[in-house]
Amino acid sequence: YYWYALGVFCALKFLLFCAYMIDLFTRPIVNEAGLKHALKARSLSKPRMPPDESGARQLWPVSTNLMKEVVAGVGTQLQFNFQAAVIVWALAVAVAWALLAYFVDDALFILGTRRAKTARQNCILVAWGFETQHRLMWTKVDFMIVLYIASFLLCMALGVYQLRIFQKTDQANSTHKDFAARIRNMPLMEGTEHVEEQLKERIESATGQKVVG
Repeated sequence: YYWYALGVFCALKFLLFCAYMIDLFTRPIVNEAGLKHALKARSLSKPRMPPDESGARQLWPVSTNLMKEVVAGVGTQLQFNFQAAVIVWALAVAVAWALLAYFVDDALFILGTRRAKTARQNCILVAWGFETQHRLMWTKVDFMIVLYIASFLLCMALGVYQLRIFQKTDQANSTHKDFAARIRNMPLMEGTEHVEEQLKERIESATGQKVVG
């Protein structure tokens, strides 16, 4: 009955969603200029590819590999690399456990999942589960030890890989920090002094570069 209740609940949610969408599409437009401005602003905010030969900037295709292409900054690229690493790690753990259970004892697949219909079957099942649990405990302990060590080493390798990607991307692209300078150990000054103008003059005279602000 739980599945039927869940199905009815999902169906009601879907119907409410459809009714809401129909209501949105049938509402009259009361601010045509605001709608056009919002649609234009949304279009301009979409990530676009570098200019082509004609100077146009097309949208990135859906097949773009966000682990390799810098679409919305290096942070997005590192995030998708992390997501891919988590997915691969989870699949590797599942495959490793399946291989362990296949080659050691297939009882690892069903341990703790079997059901009993009668009291006698329940007693047999409890005794079998207790004996099997203790007999195969070494597999779980060893698997967790190996998994912990491997996960730790892989996390260190992923961190190094992500750092190298960031450094490579930062060197190949101009970012805000390439046009900024950080000054430390400044002396205390009164608020009445024109500190910004003094710093600007000193930096320009020392570097020969024009200071924007």
